[in-house]
Amino acid sequence: MVTHTPYSTLYQLTQILNDGAFHDGESVGRKLGLSRTAIWKAISKLEQYGAELERIKKKGYRLKTALSLLDPVRLEQALKVKFTLFESIDSTQSALKQRKLLDHTPWVYIAEQQTQGRGRLDRTWHSPFGQNLYLTLRYSFQKDMSELTGLSLAVALSMAKAAEVLVPQASFSVKWPNDLVYRHQKLGGCLMEVQAEAHGVSTVWIGIGLNINSDPREVASHPPISQPWTSLSAILGSPLDRTACLLHLMQVLCEDLKAFEQSGFQGFQARWQACDGLFNQPVILQRASGVLEGIACGINPEGHLQVKDASGALIACASGDVIKTRSGG
Repeated sequence: MVTHTPYSTLYQLTQILNDGAFHDGESVGRKLGLSRTAIWKAISKLEQYGAELERIKKKGYRLKTALSLLDPVRLEQALKVKFTLFESIDSTQSALKQRKLLDHTPWVYIAEQQTQGRGRLDRTWHSPFGQNLYLTLRYSFQKDMSELTGLSLAVALSMAKAAEVLVPQASFSVKWPNDLVYRHQKLGGCLMEVQAEAHGVSTVWIGIGLNINSDPREVASHPPISQPWTSLSAILGSPLDRTACLLHLMQVLCEDLKAFEQSGFQGFQARWQACDGLFNQPVILQRASGVLEGIACGINPEGHLQVKDASGALIACASGDVIKTRSGG
């Protein structure tokens, strides 16, 4: 017997409509054990979320573009951490930070859509329904906050490692401090927030956005996206199974977080150097203290960006925003 929740109904409905053919409400209702009214409501919700649907009287409904919604059953079976899956939410980061959890068990919030998704420096993260990955993982370390230097870089490396398996023919790079890049086009990024707690515990909220199935040629956002971007499907040339992408990303991320717990950023420095997208590039770095121009010379053991200025001095930057490189990205 099929157990229905609002989300599982949407998932099962898209599984039927993904063949691109027309399906009438009565036949769909029979397959799912739901009334025509319930199917109509689910169809209306998909349209509200921005899914491309066509309705023709006496023929029914069809999806113009297939949707790879996250499979709640596969997530329940394979995900190694506790999770909550949302159809739509303002921000996984904001919502999970507001939730009062009684212990330090890892917990991840995952959304099919974010209405107020955000990245670093309060930038908007465009989060269309059912196309990419939007998640926040709450994770606690038995470490002082000062020992978490470089963690955001390690998370960027986790995204790169996952992407390399999902699209093995491509070569990805990381842009300090935590962007995943393909040929100067942004593919993903993370937002890190840290809070010190009692007994030497530090809790982090790791927000990740990773473009999976969005098409850069078709997506329009308001306000417009300010930099070149791409997605794994655009690189691969075909859509990906978002559930498989999520499970693989979470596996890599959790393994890397455990490694960070043991060795800190030191264990990741060689990996960063191997895919550093800024190395030896002219950069303009916007910092709180002003603008710094120079040549990017990699990172130091703390994960700080090293920039050689016009005088030849090597300056280590703990924070900042790279606003220009030779490639313009």
